[in-house]
Amino acid sequence: MGLRNIFTGIRFNFSVPKYTDIAVNFTDGMFKGIYNGKQHHVSDIATVLSRAWNVDRIIVTGGSLEESKEALAIAETDGRLFCTVGVHPTRCKEFEESGDPKKHFQALLALAKEGIQKGKVVAIGECGLDYDRLHFCPPEVQKKYFEKQFELAYATKLPMFLHMRAAAEDFCEIMERNINKFTGGVTHSFTGSAEDRDKLLSFHNMYIGVNGCSLKMAENLDVVRGIPVERMMIETDSPYCEIKSTHAGINFVKSLWPSKKKEKYDKECLVKGRNEPCLVLVKATIERYKKASDSSNTGSVAEVNAQFYQQEAEKLRNQIRNLQNTNRHMLGESVGGLPMKELKSLESRLEKGISRIRSKKNELLFAEIEYMQKKVKIVKCTVNDIPVDISFNQTAGLSALCFLEKV
Repeated sequence: MGLRNIFTGIRFNFSVPKYTDIAVNFTDGMFKGIYNGKQHHVSDIATVLSRAWNVDRIIVTGGSLEESKEALAIAETDGRLFCTVGVHPTRCKEFEESGDPKKHFQALLALAKEGIQKGKVVAIGECGLDYDRLHFCPPEVQKKYFEKQFELAYATKLPMFLHMRAAAEDFCEIMERNINKFTGGVTHSFTGSAEDRDKLLSFHNMYIGVNGCSLKMAENLDVVRGIPVERMMIETDSPYCEIKSTHAGINFVKSLWPSKKKEKYDKECLVKGRNEPCLVLVKATIERYKKASDSSNTGSVAEVNAQFYQQEAEKLRNQIRNLQNTNRHMLGESVGGLPMKELKSLESRLEKGISRIRSKKNELLFAEIEYMQKKVKIVKCTVNDIPVDISFNQTAGLSALCFLEKV
């Protein structure tokens, strides 16, 4: 499976865009209802997934050995979920704290191979360098184990899911030394400069991931605008990196999902301040920003936004009309104008549907009969000195016993 097939979105019926969210932290406590150590609501990953109808694939990020194990377990719960295996730069001390760095590495490799066999592990990472948070892990330790994880990529032939924060020079130097050890990669949650962007793009097999953090300032938008669409990947990095009202990107995309504070949790609403895969609309943001920034486009940002929403509204209206027509046809209505080919297709779908319904009905009926048979009891007694066997089950048992008492 190629890198683009793993990471990029696809399109389905009615030209509804389907996306891949390349970074979701489903192992984070917020998706278990825990915020700052306090439980506010139940675990709700299933609810979050049900909202993400526009997302076809989601990659759950692993940031340590234990977190990677959890990411794989979560990925196995849903067909849309995949995951990574690796150690985040701020947690690289775990190699040495394990007491046996080589054994720790082998455990990561074994987990990655297990996940590959299950069809769930699609990348090595999250690994890289983070010089913004050196209080978690010193740079020398980060560099040592970032380089070590290229061996994981080489052994598994997987692409890499990469992290680069305020460390472009060292990051690219290590990349250059190991360029032949990995098939490709994506530097996710990109917030760097135009120079950093161009360094990354100089690697032919490197993609750049963007999310809400990539769209904070007008300068960020200008940098992201220079990323070719074919080298861009989209993500939420949820529950983090939402597009906030103070971000420059808010002028190009706004959520239509209602939200409530975690203290007033409602499964029908987003949790205020918690990012989710259903908000993976960064690609649309970038495309609209490019249109608004194009010197040949004389319209204002507001006009571009209005045009975008008009187009989206028309698409939704067409989808609704198509669904309404399909429902009428399934009920045998408005079929007079359908050609023979469509009538045969409709007939075939109805027959398959009826067959599945009958099969399920028979399955439930047989299960009920089997249950009733298991509950039947035989009581031997005499009625007017005549031996009688009376059978009854739990449902009718009380009535049978009353009858026997009367007799």
